[in-house]
Amino acid sequence: MEMSSMLILQNKNIGPFVIDYLNFCLLVLFQKSNTIMSVSLDGQDVTDIRNNTETALFEDAITLTNVNGSFYWSNGSVLMGEEYSVNEQKYYQHIYPTMNYSYNFILSNFTDRQPVPLPRSPPQSLQAITTSNKLKATWQVPHLLSGQGRNSWQGWSYRFSISFENETNWKNIDVNKTEIVIDSLTSSTNYVLKVAAYSSSGQGPWSSEFVVKTLNHNVSVLWGNAQQILISDIMGDYIQSISLDENDKTIKNSSLNDVAWYEDCVYYVVNSSKINWLNLTSHQNSTLEGINSVQSIAIDWLGRKIYWADPSKQLILRENLFGGQREILLVSDIAKELKVESVGGYLYWSTGFSVKSSKLNGKEQQIYYSADYFSGKKVMSLAVDSVGRWVYWILRENDKSKLFRAPTAEKLKDFVPNHVKEFDNLYTQ
Repeated sequence: MEMSSMLILQNKNIGPFVIDYLNFCLLVLFQKSNTIMSVSLDGQDVTDIRNNTETALFEDAITLTNVNGSFYWSNGSVLMGEEYSVNEQKYYQHIYPTMNYSYNFILSNFTDRQPVPLPRSPPQSLQAITTSNKLKATWQVPHLLSGQGRNSWQGWSYRFSISFENETNWKNIDVNKTEIVIDSLTSSTNYVLKVAAYSSSGQGPWSSEFVVKTLNHNVSVLWGNAQQILISDIMGDYIQSISLDENDKTIKNSSLNDVAWYEDCVYYVVNSSKINWLNLTSHQNSTLEGINSVQSIAIDWLGRKIYWADPSKQLILRENLFGGQREILLVSDIAKELKVESVGGYLYWSTGFSVKSSKLNGKEQQIYYSADYFSGKKVMSLAVDSVGRWVYWILRENDKSKLFRAPTAEKLKDFVPNHVKEFDNLYTQ
């Protein structure tokens, strides 16, 4: 990687210098001026810190060090130092006895030459997910200060603090990594979290507080990849693979495109061509008949309907969960993702270039977002929060991703005209 340099200070009078790590500045010896200046790391602030020296001897110095606030230097043949008179508020300089050595370089082996840093800023991006009795919190290291490089020391420890909401009793837990799991919590309860970085030099500032609520009961997450369907808790722990029909050889040599869940039945799309279902209790399984092109599926748990997108005909259809009463709802662009919000009675879908909604019967279409086909923007993911009544989607754009949120369709009239909110700082690596 090519490194760039920046000119901090330009002066023909510059001699040796040392770094003041505690005060984030350079201590520079100016030979012709016969003094030492404190120079900020950007070179903008230059202050004479030895203008109260009686008979200064800095002129010919070729090496310099600083110990406990006092300077020691040499012109190559003699070693010199200074002492401070508190009564006179002056520095007096002296020459050490002559020795048969040349002093071309002086170093000081003191801890304050490179002390363990004290965190100056709080940890970033504190967040947490919960089950009914457990939470997992994660955060990022504190921001680097101006002038610090990406490889600057960041070996912090962290003090994680948790409390019931509206209480002042904080429980502190020290960890050496940027995540923590807390057990034995109370269900349906709000907790307040905060975290601070610390080192042997002390503790830095606390992060912003994060409020999280435990679930009233544990839930499972159904997800999958190209070859299998998996089930886990909401934290992604305790992952189990759902065993599909072992006699169906097409499953083993095919790809799974989408998955949905109703009670104890799993519905899944194989090779974008058929919808299978499997009862996890009875282990019965079957295929919905008359379907040969499927992009995505969604379940209406109240109406007991399954919705799917047919990419070959650019249709969105629905029928009963186990077949029958098939209806064509919409003629649309290829719907890459479908979501049903049963309580509100709306269907949501994304095409890759747009986010849309309609009533469950296909009426009253709304356009949430639309992008030009050649804009380089693409909708990558869609989610519906039926409790908070929000629609979320991620937009991929060049080298970054953006998260958007809008109210569900029944709330749109309350947010006109600015119903879409963009969340900042969601950059991919």
